[in-house]
Amino acid sequence: MPDLNTFQRVRGHLQYKSLFVKYGRTRMATAAQGLSLMTNPSDPHDSRAEIAKASRVSGTQVYKVEYLLGHAHPALLSRLETGKVKIGKAYNALQSPAPMEIVPSRFGVLYSDLPEGFSNQRLRALPIPHLAAPHAAIFWWTHPCDLAMAFSCLRKWKFTYRSHFVLPLARSRIKDFIQEQHDLLLLATCGDVTTPALEDCPSSLLPPAAKVGRPQSVLAMIEQLFPNATRVQILPYTPREGWAEWAFPGGGDAVKGSQPQLQQAG
Repeated sequence: MPDLNTFQRVRGHLQYKSLFVKYGRTRMATAAQGLSLMTNPSDPHDSRAEIAKASRVSGTQVYKVEYLLGHAHPALLSRLETGKVKIGKAYNALQSPAPMEIVPSRFGVLYSDLPEGFSNQRLRALPIPHLAAPHAAIFWWTHPCDLAMAFSCLRKWKFTYRSHFVLPLARSRIKDFIQEQHDLLLLATCGDVTTPALEDCPSSLLPPAAKVGRPQSVLAMIEQLFPNATRVQILPYTPREGWAEWAFPGGGDAVKGSQPQLQQAG
């Protein structure tokens, strides 16, 4: 694979990891039967080492790529695919709990739909207080099983929980003791945020999700609730006109996109 960068080579070989594992099991089973059909059949099999050899990298690099594939945001994975970000830099950014330096922009509305795998430490280290205006609202997607962690983060950021929306899922997931068939969009505020007129208040029950992912209609609903506020998406999957974007180091600029003059929500 001479035309592929390191990340692409390792990712490609990781797609065949099950074959490396199967080969290893076969080799070990052969050794257990006392046969000698293979060279050094008693040597322990290491699928990561086999992948590293095939990709012409170290086993550490293979581990880092595996970790990134399981934890990195799609925007960061895209930059790794194109070679705009190095594997080590992206891996270190995900490992570090410290918030990055950001441009001094403040927003009246924050929207967060974080990828799976965020630890409590990494969540609490997000620079939400530095992004939020003195009077701001945050809309934060979470799973029911992660509510305790979500409330803990909101308290640390000096936000007060107000209510939540319920999104029925197209397919359920097994979490702890139950099958979760919905996700929650928490609404919390800091400072003095004006409540919209009664006739403008949306229902807490969102339309069922037709597919995996969040409906874009949620962003439109937020825009109707806070039409004059500056808005930012935290690690957005899909950029949206009129919204700024915040990303981790290595995943793009700290804050980019539309940044109108700050207008406090309320």
